Amino acid sequence: YGIACDSCHHVYEEGENIWKQEDPVEKCAVCHDPVADQDEVIKLQSAFHKNCRDCHREVTQEGKEAPYKKCTACHS
Repeated sequence: YGIACDSCHHVYEEGENIWKQEDPVEKCAVCHDPVADQDEVIKLQSAFHKNCRDCHREVTQEGKEAPYKKCTACHS
């Protein structure tokens, strides 16, 4: 998609993303709870909306395949 891997994949320590391309990729829900914010980690829906939604829309509008193309993939 023309973006750095660590634009989406992240592991924060002391406010810095220390995730490297060779590190394992965890499912978002491992850290982002689906129901509520936990300490300084925002809930899953908020994380997706904040970090991913606009980029996914742009990629889809360019005619490329984004991991989740429509809001209805998560929202019914």
